[in-house]
Amino acid sequence: QWLTYISFELERIRASAPDSESAELEALHEDVQRASDELRETLRQMRTAVTEDQSFLAVAGELAERYSKRTRNAVEFPGDPDADRLPVAVENELLRIFQEALNNIDKHANATNVVVEWLVDETEGRFRIRDDGDGFDQAKGVRETAFGRVGMREWGVVIDAELIVSGAPGAGTRIDVVVEREEWGGAA
Repeated sequence: QWLTYISFELERIRASAPDSESAELEALHEDVQRASDELRETLRQMRTAVTEDQSFLAVAGELAERYSKRTRNAVEFPGDPDADRLPVAVENELLRIFQEALNNIDKHANATNVVVEWLVDETEGRFRIRDDGDGFDQAKGVRETAFGRVGMREWGVVIDAELIVSGAPGAGTRIDVVVEREEWGGAA
């Protein structure tokens, strides 16, 4: 509500501002609108969950579609709606990893394309996210303030998943998450 109020006030002030200040006020108004949109998406993501009736594939597909509309980045997310599933608790942690990966791509990657792969077979669940963005220098390691990557690792630990983040400057980033099915009692 406060962001909406600030947005309206900026519009009001901009209408009576001299032309020399109008461009700065417009830029500030756009920043407030982006902050408001990001907050709405974050709240939506917090309420989004995998259930017995809504698989990871379905929920993540909707998330990818919203991300694509918001960022204008192409997202390739092929998937069989009848694909085998992992337990709901595992799929929910994978969803959190996916949400954070998309947030990181949006904020840091300067990507235009994202490819998501999802495979569940008799032995494991495998989830991969690749982007064509700026990438990063793996030799520099992870900053302690890189909360997104730290969060993804923590969610991976909760489900005993192997999480591998790889990339190179100018070559994009790839995140692989592998969950052994035996850790979760086999079938969903």
